[in-house]
Amino acid sequence: MYLQLNPSLREIRLLCLHPGEWNDAIECHLQTVSLDKRPRFKAISYVWGDSRQKRPITVNDQSFATTKNLFAGLQRMRDSGETRAVWADAACINQADLNERCQQVQLMGDIYSSAEEVLIWLGYGGESQAPSEQPRIYQWTGDDTDVELVNAYFEWYQNQREEKNYGEDILGAFVFIRLRAGDKHLNEMPFFDVEGKRLQARKPWPAVVRALETLNSVPWWTRVWVLQETALARKATVIYNHTTAPWDMLARATISSQTHDQFCCEDLLNTRPLVEEKIITKLRRVVYDDIELLRGLRAQNKRISLSQVVSQTLQRDATDIRDKVYGLLGLTTNWYMRDPLLPDYTLGPREVFMRASLSELKGSLSLQGLMGTTRTDVPDVPSWVVRSSSSERWYASQESRINRTSLFCASLHTVANVERKGDVLVVDGFIPVDTVACIGPAMFEATDTWVDIITVVNVWRQMAELGNKTDRIYTRKQSWEEAFWRTTVNDCIGFHPSEKSKQQKLDPNIVGTVFRRLRDSDVPSLPEDWWSWLQLQPPKSKKGHNDENDYNNSPKSNPDDIRLFHQSFLGATALRRFFITTGGRMGLGPSSILPGDAMVILLGGDTPFSIRLNPGGTSNHSTLIGESYVHGLMDGEGVPANWKQKVIHISLK
Repeated sequence: MYLQLNPSLREIRLLCLHPGEWNDAIECHLQTVSLDKRPRFKAISYVWGDSRQKRPITVNDQSFATTKNLFAGLQRMRDSGETRAVWADAACINQADLNERCQQVQLMGDIYSSAEEVLIWLGYGGESQAPSEQPRIYQWTGDDTDVELVNAYFEWYQNQREEKNYGEDILGAFVFIRLRAGDKHLNEMPFFDVEGKRLQARKPWPAVVRALETLNSVPWWTRVWVLQETALARKATVIYNHTTAPWDMLARATISSQTHDQFCCEDLLNTRPLVEEKIITKLRRVVYDDIELLRGLRAQNKRISLSQVVSQTLQRDATDIRDKVYGLLGLTTNWYMRDPLLPDYTLGPREVFMRASLSELKGSLSLQGLMGTTRTDVPDVPSWVVRSSSSERWYASQESRINRTSLFCASLHTVANVERKGDVLVVDGFIPVDTVACIGPAMFEATDTWVDIITVVNVWRQMAELGNKTDRIYTRKQSWEEAFWRTTVNDCIGFHPSEKSKQQKLDPNIVGTVFRRLRDSDVPSLPEDWWSWLQLQPPKSKKGHNDENDYNNSPKSNPDDIRLFHQSFLGATALRRFFITTGGRMGLGPSSILPGDAMVILLGGDTPFSIRLNPGGTSNHSTLIGESYVHGLMDGEGVPANWKQKVIHISLK
């Protein structure tokens, strides 16, 4: 069935889907084309699904077993009158030919960027089976012609005489998305009434929320390859159950919600149950934060490094774990004038991830690639193969913490020098400057309520002996108490929205958190006001929810400042442990840090790193524990005079 492809001509196969009615057998033929000839075709972005559940289709007059999900997608996309040329990896690549797989994966970026349209097949959601008869298709355009569909939807609901318990209202979910794309305030949407400054839901809303929750749970959002497939698309269309909508409509909806949910509509949104807030904001995250930001960078011709996208793969699934690297190569445009990585399925996962980490470290001349935790999804990798947490809940917090490290210069803007010797990474740095003396409890994932946070912080305060009302001085300019609070937020706080546009020259429609260093005017009143406010929160409520009392309990500081301090605290402490060193310094480090771990300054590192020495072992190799915030070592204080003569090699395994 598969004729050999010519890599020099950049050949691919297209699956030509023959016309047919809904319940007709699916028949196709393969056509070999060269991408250089600019063939016209559509590419399918989908999830393979359970490989044990197969359905037969006919390809080149031969029976071909494909996954149940792709079968359903082909049935849904098939035209009744003409043949459609599509590209779907399961059928267009000879999966049994390892060399061909490597060659075709190298072309994946070109395939999706060359396609006339990328069809994003999300499946049938809560319905496990395709309908027995062809459903009525609701086609969204994303422009003014959608008004008729929106009006017809609400008119139909108003004409319902009886209150019905609808399971999931998929059409209503896309009506909500379309209204958000139109920049509507929550109080302007017919889904709601406003009574006493509270947002009251009308009858369709509960079924709409259930449909949004199912949409958020579609496996497509967790798949590695969708980042590349969607970010590279010239045009993308979402196909979900009986609904078809342009990707741009979802993107505009999430961009609009960035502003509405955090500013003008925030108070109304907070009057809805917390579960609704999470459902609404999750859709915004998976569409905008994970994918649309990458599309924006490419549209602006920004150079994208492998490290800018590889951290997102820990939350995503791949049939082959190596695709958590290979699935991003097509998005990477900045290889630092070095040879790009090429997919090689003859290598094991361990070697693939080591090569990817080394490529970024050597190319960037920075140690940002060492920030995070050891990859938990790749067995037996060295400690220096790291990048963010695999904990979904703390993912955003850890990413914000890693991103804000660019505000520091622990190694005085030196450049990294690394070499790989087998499994060992040799890094240039200096003799350890300090050692961990004692540690406190970590802000673990189970830390779920306000009282949990208060309990942990109280232990940290006791370690720092803040209750003794001592006049102890941390530095010539800071008291011990001020240093403690600066440590808990990594000496950073978010900009006000007005400052973001003015000082950082950001697009005002993008409300991503941008941090700055704490100023002398921020302390000591702000931390104390935040601490007082924190202790007044309902004990069993979730720490991310703004209670009705919200920030009104602060007697001195601006409520927005307390909000920003709280956000900074959550990001700085996520899965982190407070410690005090033998030199009397305070810090926050990885949850795995232990007394006796050394603090080292490594060339090219924005922060100090904690390592575990191995003096009693059979080698002089150390284990990398992770980057740490150490108050008083973040701005070059640990770099020795005449540092070029004092550089040593540190071996990490």
